[in-house]
Amino acid sequence: MRSVQVMRWSCVLLVIALFPFAASAGTQVTAEGSNFTPVFNASEGWKAVANGVWQRPAPGGIETYATGVEGLRYALGQLQKQLVPLVDGFLASPSEKRKEILDNHLALVREVEADLAAKEKAAVGNSVAAPFDPNQAAAAAACTRTFSYGATTGSSHCWKQANANAAYSTSNPTACPEQCTVHSYAYAQSSCSDPMETSDSCTLTGTSVSCSSWAGVIAAGTCYFYGFGSVHCPALGGLYLYQTTSDSTCLSWCGSC
Repeated sequence: MRSVQVMRWSCVLLVIALFPFAASAGTQVTAEGSNFTPVFNASEGWKAVANGVWQRPAPGGIETYATGVEGLRYALGQLQKQLVPLVDGFLASPSEKRKEILDNHLALVREVEADLAAKEKAAVGNSVAAPFDPNQAAAAAACTRTFSYGATTGSSHCWKQANANAAYSTSNPTACPEQCTVHSYAYAQSSCSDPMETSDSCTLTGTSVSCSSWAGVIAAGTCYFYGFGSVHCPALGGLYLYQTTSDSTCLSWCGSC
């Protein structure tokens, strides 16, 4: 049995050396000026599911674009639902790696909760619109903002991994200083791997930030893979974009423990 594990790891190390893994670019959205809502094409799978919310299927999961108070409210509900399998997984098999992913997701839930509460309070208190500022509008028009996010799983030989990425940048941080927070985290577990689980996470805030995470194991026995990438911009009307993926299939040709 030990020789089988050694042979598997030899293959894995060769694969990693020849083909380094990185999180895919995923979806990229570009916004000009103060318009943060692109045109969503039904032919590309996008569907309006609530006011301010569009979704489409993604490999192993779903992709969501939300904006405004109603969009944040919907996104928060989805984030809370995604906590359930993460909590269940941790309770079934407690580990520091699972706790790391769970803590990251809990932090994101609290972040969106705080943003939603602030937006709801502002909506109640600001019944009178702010005066139009032509200088501010001209500065915003000079900006191009780029958001990207993705989450996937992939494999090669007996190695399988979860990838996640998220990034935000603006072409003119002086004219458009609003900051966004990007999150990425990945988790991989297999009963036949050594180590049995790996995880990776990243959170950054700024006008030009990028996160990339990946985690991989030998995919034999029983397996679980999870990836999550998101961009959250409280200063841009509560704009929130994310993609998640999960997969519990091993690679059948890799045998069992």
